[in-house]
Amino acid sequence: ARSRSFSEVLNLPFQLACAMRAHRAVFQHRGGVPESLLCSVPIQTRRPGAAGPIFQNHLRMFFGQCLREELRTLEGAVSSIAAQHQRYLKDGLDKAFDELMNVMRPVPPGIYMKFVSWRMKGLFNSFFHSDTGEFAPGLTAFLGAPVRTACHIPGFTSPPGTGLFVNEKHGRLVLAACWRGNVLSERERAILWERWLADLGATPAFTGGWLAG
Repeated sequence: ARSRSFSEVLNLPFQLACAMRAHRAVFQHRGGVPESLLCSVPIQTRRPGAAGPIFQNHLRMFFGQCLREELRTLEGAVSSIAAQHQRYLKDGLDKAFDELMNVMRPVPPGIYMKFVSWRMKGLFNSFFHSDTGEFAPGLTAFLGAPVRTACHIPGFTSPPGTGLFVNEKHGRLVLAACWRGNVLSERERAILWERWLADLGATPAFTGGWLAG
């Protein structure tokens, strides 16, 4: 409901803005916020329930970037990302990325990453983020045990070494904050969670549903 108050149609701008501002809070604690934060967000192109291979995603990427000033407020961050996504669709970049993925599909991973590194001239994410929607719709039990919650955590690299991931299960939002090694101190992890939950609209009494590690 809170995300719809910012964007009636699309959930992506709100969720990405919340993830960016959570990282902004950590940088602010460290004494300096970068000029901008950038995140490449995977978008599932297959419609829910559509036929297709079980173990195969149909993804395209959206690259969202917010300037330091835009991250001062949640409204400013959401507005910026929503405008970027509108341009992304208007300019046909979604379809262009689909064609690029089709060309790159048979390329071996080692060579594929050389293209990524060359195009991005180095690091291409300030952090990792995705909102995968409902997890395993209709799955209420597995091997005789009830499924109370479930989340998806993709592999990611360091640097940057952090990721905030979102999905839904049984009508509830499931959050996963992840980091590699000693990328975040204990205090920084607390700051990350506090800002993330506050922007998402969680109450101070929020006590469960997340996975951290």
